[in-house]
Amino acid sequence: MAILKFDDLYALPVTCLRLIRAHPSIPRDRSWVWQVALMHGLFSVGFSSVVYSLIAVDIKANDFIGTCSNGIFVVVWVVITFCYGVILIFSDELNTLMRLNQGYFDAADSLPEEDQAVIREYAFRARWVARLWGFACFLNGLLFPLKSVVLTLYSIFIDEFRLVPMYEVSFPPAIENIKETPVMFCVIWVMFAIYAAYASIMYMGFCSLGPIFIINTCAQLELMAKEFKNMFNITPYDDKLVGVKLSAVIKKSQDIKANVQIINDVFRLYYEVTLKAAAIMIPITLYLVIDTIKQGELRIEFLMFDITATMLCYIPCYYSDLLMEKGEAVRLAMYTSGWENNFDKKARASLLIMLTVAARPISISTIFRVVCLDAFAGLCHEAYAIFSLINAMWN
Repeated sequence: MAILKFDDLYALPVTCLRLIRAHPSIPRDRSWVWQVALMHGLFSVGFSSVVYSLIAVDIKANDFIGTCSNGIFVVVWVVITFCYGVILIFSDELNTLMRLNQGYFDAADSLPEEDQAVIREYAFRARWVARLWGFACFLNGLLFPLKSVVLTLYSIFIDEFRLVPMYEVSFPPAIENIKETPVMFCVIWVMFAIYAAYASIMYMGFCSLGPIFIINTCAQLELMAKEFKNMFNITPYDDKLVGVKLSAVIKKSQDIKANVQIINDVFRLYYEVTLKAAAIMIPITLYLVIDTIKQGELRIEFLMFDITATMLCYIPCYYSDLLMEKGEAVRLAMYTSGWENNFDKKARASLLIMLTVAARPISISTIFRVVCLDAFAGLCHEAYAIFSLINAMWN
């Protein structure tokens, strides 16, 4: 088969990271500092406007809906800035993970066609996940400017022309008094367009890396389970050949565990922050959507935001759960490999050690819990409890 290339296969997240100068392979020189400072500075201008509206207007006026909507954008800025910090701190580890995944693709060229098919299947599944997530982020970011443009054009159509802002916030009096003039309206519109574009690109680039690395590791575990199934089924039995095969599998097992440990090092705190933030943001956003529906308005952009936040948590939980299943399948393959049919003391001792080590699940974990479907179920329970509390307090 043609050798897969990581940068080509996952062009969407790689390109997004390069656009915002966050790719770990980009040299951290003076030019890079100016580029990042400019982009993140423009991104932070929109953030400062939202913070002013939140503190100076919404909280003082006891406007719960305005506080919720502006609070969501504040959380987005914090998460995006945090993601950039993770990339900067773990640049070497991210480069290592990308090289390891490219190494999996390179090594597949020398494997049997059946094993190559496994590598390709999981590699393309990871690409599908990255594209699905990218589409969700793109649509979520697009809805804000699209709604503004559509409503403005509709006002022209019904002969009641008005400039509909992308996102309604309050500004200091000097700006508030002129924000509906064409020039100031355009400046504010561009400011929030930059905010939406920068956040969407960061989410598209960084958040899909974790599932990509996890899915390709699942492929390696599946191949390893297959190797164990055929390890002791040799006629006539050759203990030296079995010893060589077992040593190779042990080395591969150690490499996979080291790979998973690097993924944990990079994404542990990120997934902790993401799960905690989503447990708060999802119910608040859902309440905001329901409340605006009661007022006769559908905030479809916030509804899409809710769907995207759910996907952000579900995708890594699902594939981390799959990683645990593949690790358990390897342990089962060790035990059912046919070792009992031949008395090979050295092989049995090695297998016993591997079974003992494999008793600890291969998993992705946060600071406090394992990232799996149980963690996603716990997040849903927390989000529902918060939603019920908000609904009871404000109704």
